[in-house]
Amino acid sequence: MFAGTLALVHIPFLIWNAPAVEQAYLQQGKRAITNESVWSFPLRLLGLTGSDDRMWAPAGAPHLADTGAAVVQVLLVLALVALAVRSPCLSDALVLAALCPAVFLLSNRIFSPQFVLVVVAAWAVAGAIGPLTAREQLLLGSLLMAATLLQPLRLPLRGALRNQVVAPVPGGDVARRRGRHRARVAAGAAAVAAADLTGRGPPR
Repeated sequence: MFAGTLALVHIPFLIWNAPAVEQAYLQQGKRAITNESVWSFPLRLLGLTGSDDRMWAPAGAPHLADTGAAVVQVLLVLALVALAVRSPCLSDALVLAALCPAVFLLSNRIFSPQFVLVVVAAWAVAGAIGPLTAREQLLLGSLLMAATLLQPLRLPLRGALRNQVVAPVPGGDVARRRGRHRARVAAGAAAVAAADLTGRGPPR
């Protein structure tokens, strides 16, 4: 069923423009961990990220972290597929299958706000199929609502984390740039003061 669905979705686009379909996978496959990804938070706490704070920018993590994140992502998805195949209950298998998109997107090296729609939908479908009581369904719905409402708070929360954790930059590039900037400001102030004392204008 999975292979048939995959073929049904991809074959028309492959017939229409195969290079564009291939480029989508090749281009995204080369992307590194971004600041929006769940992987960036532990890496930032460990001081393994760069100085670019833009949410969509690469986190500047080591290449080994990119490889490790991809391996963990594949293992998580394969584990869900294996559990679904071996499950003796059809409803349990469907729940695990429904969770696959959510696990794939949440463990991805990149993350975008639109992913939340798919994640919430996957969890909702899994909750509707699974043998949950009314109270458990209410709890799941409340958690999904909270996750949706908290999504806009990612930026201020991440800003607070950035203020608490100062990630070191290899070679001290940021510190050197700040030092050079302070030196230029001090030199400029000294030149202006000297010009005032001598009655000459500032050097051109």
